Amino acid sequence: MRKIIIASVLVVSAAGFAASAQAESFLVGLLQGVNWQVPKCAAPEVLTQVKDRAGNIQFRCIKPASR
Repeated sequence: MRKIIIASVLVVSAAGFAASAQAESFLVGLLQGVNWQVPKCAAPEVLTQVKDRAGNIQFRCIKPASR
């Protein structure tokens, strides 16, 4: 009985370590693959955060409204 309990504890702990290592490697790969840069705008334009119809955030260069 004692051997079964020890074996089951070892199996569960090994599965937990494998899942955490897999999640960490996914996160590191995701962060290393990001090549996004801030758009550069010409002099009269200003970088503005805009939401599209679907609610996604986008950044665009827009001329400010004259006052």
